[in-house]
Amino acid sequence: MTSRIKFVILIVVILVLAVSGGLLLLNIFGMALVSENADLRVATTTYTTQEECEKTTGQECGLLMCDYVPEGKTFEEVCGIGFKKGWAPSMQPMEDDTVNVGWQEIETRNFIISLPPGWKFNQLQGIDSYVGEFVGEGMQLIFDYGWYSGDASQNNPSYQVTIETIDGLEARLYSSPAIKNAGVYFGNVDGSQVVQGLGTPNRLSLYGSGLTTEQQELALDIFRTIRFK
Repeated sequence: MTSRIKFVILIVVILVLAVSGGLLLLNIFGMALVSENADLRVATTTYTTQEECEKTTGQECGLLMCDYVPEGKTFEEVCGIGFKKGWAPSMQPMEDDTVNVGWQEIETRNFIISLPPGWKFNQLQGIDSYVGEFVGEGMQLIFDYGWYSGDASQNNPSYQVTIETIDGLEARLYSSPAIKNAGVYFGNVDGSQVVQGLGTPNRLSLYGSGLTTEQQELALDIFRTIRFK
């Protein structure tokens, strides 16, 4: 074998090794990027108006906001990559009675709510309002119904808030992975009375504390089943 042929073979071997090494480095770099972004999620698609959202998705839509980023977290980690404030599906198909099949209906003095099997309702002692709790699966959801029921999410940037319509009434649903709470607030369950100036409206606050992300999602599903008497 001539020296020239040996030289050509050597060059080919070097090129093969270089290409193989480059592919290996690209693979390692790609795996590092995947690992770095493993905890990131793509943000929920939002729409400019409620009408556009419901017409496009066929679902009830609420106003989705993400105004608070806890210390040590990035905006993308909390809100998702590409998040934009706007209207998004509430995850419950419009007028779909098959949602939460198998749940039980619990009747309180002022409203009816659906709960997973095994959950219990207990009335609690209130001072100037009707108070009770729903318990099950390691969760406790406490409600306060009356003139003075408050909105825990008001002026609190820790919460992600959506404005939805539940049983024909405006409701503020809120949750927070940072402080592990979730709740719903109805500022007026008496309909037109407050508009006509006939008195202070009754309000309903229902919330749970110390909830995991999965438990917060379950709580929000429960809140959406509320029907007033």
